[in-house]
Amino acid sequence: MSSSRRYRPGDRFGAIPVEVMESEAWAWLPNFARVAVLSLAGCYTGMNNGGIELTDKRAHDFHLNKTDKNLGLRLACEVKIIKQTVKARRKSGRGVPAKYALTWKPLDHFENLNFCATQKAGNEWLTATIPDTPIKSRRAAQRYFGWNTTTPAWPAPAQTLEGEHHVTPEKGVLGTSRDTRKKGFQTTRVVHLNPHLRPDETNTD
Repeated sequence: MSSSRRYRPGDRFGAIPVEVMESEAWAWLPNFARVAVLSLAGCYTGMNNGGIELTDKRAHDFHLNKTDKNLGLRLACEVKIIKQTVKARRKSGRGVPAKYALTWKPLDHFENLNFCATQKAGNEWLTATIPDTPIKSRRAAQRYFGWNTTTPAWPAPAQTLEGEHHVTPEKGVLGTSRDTRKKGFQTTRVVHLNPHLRPDETNTD
């Protein structure tokens, strides 16, 4: 049954307290991370804090792509606006999404999760240590977490030995080969290219 049949328009909200949005923790987050937190809050039902899941499909419904979702939620965990209660994992060959809690709400009870329900919100964002590194972009966020942000303009050339066939990717001319047939034998000459040249500047001398 679709969500539009279970709920009337205006029945559900993705709400964030004004105090959270006025905090230094919120100010540190880039805009895409704030959208990720708002999307996570939109998955809160009033009784699932600690077990909130923001799947890729649900994020897409909120017009949030996978990269922004993953980066944004991780940044929000960094300043304790939210916290991850269960890591993403694979079970029976299928991916199980991570579970989160909104730290401005009390934790709800789940029999199969390793934490207890609370009567009061933890509000860890009030005492969170704000990193000195400003995060204003996705690339800055990736560098902050030590992710590889180097994207080559074209694929790096593979190591090819003389006499071996050189298989090139669909995009990017990395090598050429020429078959010469003599007396029933087939030989292959591999031309090694300068890896510092772009494909359109190929030197095959």
